[in-house]
Amino acid sequence: MHRTPLHLAAANGLDSIVAPLLAHEPSAADVRDWFEETALHHAVRAGHTNIVARLLAHSPATVHAVNHKQESALHFAAERGSVEMAELLLAAKAAIDAVDHSKASALHKAVYSGCTELVELLLAHKALATDDRHDEPLLFRPVTSSHNRIVTMLLAHGPRLLDARSKRDGRNALATDPEIVQQLLSLKPALLEERDREGVSPLDMAAENNRDKVVAQMLAQCPGTDVFREGSRIPDVAFTWSNEQTLEVLLANKPELIHVKLWSGMLLHCVLDRWRSVLSQAFVTKVWELNKQAVHVVIRNETPFHIALRRRLDWVIDMMQGQLSFDEIAEACKQTRTSPDRFRPSVIEQLSADVTEVVCEYLGFESRKRVGKRARDGGEALNMHPKLFTLEQSTLIPVSEENVVKLAVGIVQEAGDENPEPGVLRSMMFT
Repeated sequence: MHRTPLHLAAANGLDSIVAPLLAHEPSAADVRDWFEETALHHAVRAGHTNIVARLLAHSPATVHAVNHKQESALHFAAERGSVEMAELLLAAKAAIDAVDHSKASALHKAVYSGCTELVELLLAHKALATDDRHDEPLLFRPVTSSHNRIVTMLLAHGPRLLDARSKRDGRNALATDPEIVQQLLSLKPALLEERDREGVSPLDMAAENNRDKVVAQMLAQCPGTDVFREGSRIPDVAFTWSNEQTLEVLLANKPELIHVKLWSGMLLHCVLDRWRSVLSQAFVTKVWELNKQAVHVVIRNETPFHIALRRRLDWVIDMMQGQLSFDEIAEACKQTRTSPDRFRPSVIEQLSADVTEVVCEYLGFESRKRVGKRARDGGEALNMHPKLFTLEQSTLIPVSEENVVKLAVGIVQEAGDENPEPGVLRSMMFT
């Protein structure tokens, strides 16, 4: 049936019209609209207390009427968090533990709304705090709304709520508010070790959702928690999803996390692969300082240096190259199709000058022109030979004494000395 004038007047708070309509047609209070709702439902939903009182006085039985979702007027009052209307409905003997189509009672609705006074009122009227008909226990909503006082009241009326589990996923009632976490864990520390049907623990979930304060509270209250136990998702969740604050908390409490290897990499691999969106340069640098050896670890055919090259993180490349050999750099450049030119600062002039000076001194030459050209040619050849160079303090320098001495010997021979002394040249160049 369509809405009647009484439905419309009740919904719009027109008390001056409600009274004559009821006087003209007393049964109008019992008429349902197409959602099976009475005028009382409309008045409560809209928050018109005076009309609610008038309708209850005129037709007290409507307090038990439910709509197509099995919701009574008390459900609506609880959903609104209206203590005054709930008092009127309870005084009219509303069924306090009636449930709607989702098995939620008025207490569930009040808890969901976060209205502490209404929860207190319903509990005072003996509402069931441990009602098992609903898929989700009462403690589940306040833990996501930071209503510490509500949790306290619920536990006082139904301590076994701590043992309740969601029928959908098997989760317990651990929270997203540190104070509530502290309260629940103080009553039952074992909550932290429990897992849902997918094997996820409360600590896993807190880390995944970046609840850094909750993670800190959990670890502080239960310091013996093994975050690396079989089935734990902490390393994977932390490396992949956690923000900087959560990672800081985990590292402070579990420093061994820095050395964990996952299929996706160590922590250094993972933070480099996602740092721009979540993590600061300072944090990435901190992870690097904590475990520089991770730069050599190959996971999924990549070292952290590969990732830095692939993502063109120049500041990371500069930070890492002092820990790598040129062979490692050359291989990483090849795999990531990066030009190695940036890692070959020109040392031709310096090498040419050094070799020229030594050879001229060895031969006693005054003119360096011919020797200098040969040294430049040889130096260029050496410079293009990656085996001759390594990284030291972010600078490529020649390290192969043997090849540099060979260059000097060749120049001396071309200058006319057929029997040069490599040992003398070596001592002149490297002592």
